[in-house]
Amino acid sequence: MSVETPTRILPFHVVLENPSFSSLGIFLWNVLPTALTKRIPIHGKVFLYLKTVGVQCLEYKIHLYLMPTFAPVKKTFHQEKSRNGFRKLDKPPRTKTVYIKKSYTVNGPGGAHISPKELEVECISPLQNFTDITIDGAVQVIDLWLVNERDAENIWQCRLSRGEVEELGPHIPQNTRRQGEFEELNSHISQITTGSEGMIYYYPCLYVRILQI
Repeated sequence: MSVETPTRILPFHVVLENPSFSSLGIFLWNVLPTALTKRIPIHGKVFLYLKTVGVQCLEYKIHLYLMPTFAPVKKTFHQEKSRNGFRKLDKPPRTKTVYIKKSYTVNGPGGAHISPKELEVECISPLQNFTDITIDGAVQVIDLWLVNERDAENIWQCRLSRGEVEELGPHIPQNTRRQGEFEELNSHISQITTGSEGMIYYYPCLYVRILQI
């Protein structure tokens, strides 16, 4: 590397015409920041988004994001997740010490499908780096945690309790459309009488109503 002499020196800046650049400078520009950040400890944050899929075969789908605490998250990102059917889970986001470009293993309940299994802390476009977790709807408790591959230390963990999992299930609204039919059926049930031999006689209209339901 060499220092070049400026072509002109002005009061507030200098002019360098036809400069020459060394390939070594480009190499150092790309390698040094990455090498340094790998050795600088920072704190990370975890965002969780969940939605339920399926009706008869219910499943929980969770998107887990791992990023530096200083990484900005725009409001439009949350709105986009909401439009796709996801809702943000309110869990403590802060992790223990993490490092840029280091891999961390995502763990979940037994039988859960986790892809990818490993996540890196990204500074550039961190919201494009996430893990997709699919969990059977029969699960009662959901435990999630991140492990540092180097020393197998947990850097973050959370639990969705049984009550929280139940609230995550689909809400089945009360069927009010046939409320009048049920009331009519109840009126027929009140007309059931018992004969002298203890046999129960059903009115034909009641029998037909039951078959229709």
